Amino acid sequence: MINKTEKEIMQNWKEDILNPIVSICCITYNHEKYIEETIDSFLMQETNFPFEIVVGEDCSTDNTRKIIEKYKEMYPNIIKLIVSENNVGMQANGQRTMEACIGEYMAGCEGDDYWTDETCLQKKYDFLEKHVEYIGYQTACFDRQGNEITDVSDLDKLNCFFDFRKENALKNDYPGQ
Repeated sequence: MINKTEKEIMQNWKEDILNPIVSICCITYNHEKYIEETIDSFLMQETNFPFEIVVGEDCSTDNTRKIIEKYKEMYPNIIKLIVSENNVGMQANGQRTMEACIGEYMAGCEGDDYWTDETCLQKKYDFLEKHVEYIGYQTACFDRQGNEITDVSDLDKLNCFFDFRKENALKNDYPGQ
């Protein structure tokens, strides 16, 4: 578990903490083994703007929800938890989680993935603010053994190293995540 308090995370935020600039959108289902590392990777982000973490928990049958609830108690001004009493499925969970995001920008990461760079959000935000012709930003992807995934010819791997502009959006040409 990360050693930063909520106050320490928010200390460099220059904007109103109630109006996040970036929403981290995370969907999860039965990710008990991974969700702590995922959330820690969000909480370690060093930014000069407020962000929120919106987690859509889809009625997991393991301890995923309990783990997220523990984090929500510790970071009530940063973490928003979306739940239901029945499993709604990946697509509906993703939709409701995205709809709950209020930031100007959205960063996606599923509950069994995590970020390794504590400046990830700041770099993406800075890039998008300087390059209005872009609608998104992707970074390198690695498997759990540390091998970089670079083959973008495979549609399943378009979530890596894929620059997309407004022209791509108009053609419905999006990356995987």
